[in-house]
Amino acid sequence: MKSLIDCTINGNRSVILQKKHCSEECVYLIKNTSSYDLLCKSIEQDISISSLMDKLPDIKRIQQENIKTNIYNIPMKPADDRNVFVSSFGRTHNTLNGLPAGNRELDWFFKGNGTTLRTTGERIILPMQSFSGGIEVEYVLVIIITNNGRPKVVGYTIANDFSDVGMRKIHPNLANLSKLMSTGIGHELILTDKIPEHSKVVCKVVREGSDIWRKESVLGFENMRHTQSQLMDILFGSDLLKSPVYSVHYLLLGASISTDKAGVELRHGDTIIIETIEDELLLHNSYEEEAVIYSCCS
Repeated sequence: MKSLIDCTINGNRSVILQKKHCSEECVYLIKNTSSYDLLCKSIEQDISISSLMDKLPDIKRIQQENIKTNIYNIPMKPADDRNVFVSSFGRTHNTLNGLPAGNRELDWFFKGNGTTLRTTGERIILPMQSFSGGIEVEYVLVIIITNNGRPKVVGYTIANDFSDVGMRKIHPNLANLSKLMSTGIGHELILTDKIPEHSKVVCKVVREGSDIWRKESVLGFENMRHTQSQLMDILFGSDLLKSPVYSVHYLLLGASISTDKAGVELRHGDTIIIETIEDELLLHNSYEEEAVIYSCCS
């Protein structure tokens, strides 16, 4: 398994590339670049990011314990937020919160551009005009539009699909607007063209140092009623989403855990922690509400 982490170390933009082979793990540090820059170079040269490593000057092998990242960056995100498209499919899984999900019709939501993305260590904020926040836990595909106009899956990670669940209950016809909120994206990207068959996922809500809610479920296409290729065909059936060249899509594949469906209400100051077991992905974000922030500052 190969993965990368886009980060800032002592003020320098860097990429950490990890290769795991059985019990051996090789870790490389690539300085003075971003994961998106590496991705574009690999596509231009028609090689993988791993193969591109041999041609890079600022690369060295390091020990895992020597990694001291200051800031995590969104993996593969272009500098221009207008070239980022975040969207989510819903009702894709057979189970939700470990229970049968029922036979529900597939839906899809646009979630915004690059300005809406957050990663580990960053805050997810409920805007002042919103009703109440909730999260859903899912995998997200990272897809780039190549120089021939074709969508190419470059990897996947874990996602926190945050939305205004209160708006959907009060104004169900405005469900799409309720999804125009921040989206949490894991800081580590697994470099592959498909999600795994099966991975256990755990979500916790921590309040004042204690776990007030914990839920386990399963991600992966074994628990999905739609295949990855079917969802890709639906999204990119129109050429409208196949431009501009080198734009990046973050496609959420549907939830297996939902705080709202479990009756859990998030509160200002909560911490949301999501981790997968088999592929060892991690995402944690603090949850804040603008109404509380402004009331404290007034």
